Amino acid sequence: MRLSATLLGFALLAGSAGTALAAGDQSAGAATNVQATGMTDAQIRQKLESEGYTNVRITGRDKGHVDATAAKGGKSTKLAVNPQSGQVIPDTDHDD
Repeated sequence: MRLSATLLGFALLAGSAGTALAAGDQSAGAATNVQATGMTDAQIRQKLESEGYTNVRITGRDKGHVDATAAKGGKSTKLAVNPQSGQVIPDTDHDD
């Protein structure tokens, strides 16, 4: 009887650990998918520099875009960048 109770306890512990590991793997996969769909700050900086921008600084992420400042043609400007494509989009929220 004592052996059966001990074995049952181990089985329950092993099952709980397996469930926790599976849940952990699933959430880690979700985080990877989110990261895979958007560009990193370094990738955005590199994309803007390839388009002729210099002194690129990422200043934040807001409302589906990445805020940045950069210079092009000797003029400093604020940019809004699509985090999926790296394309410069109109900055419509005029945050200062």
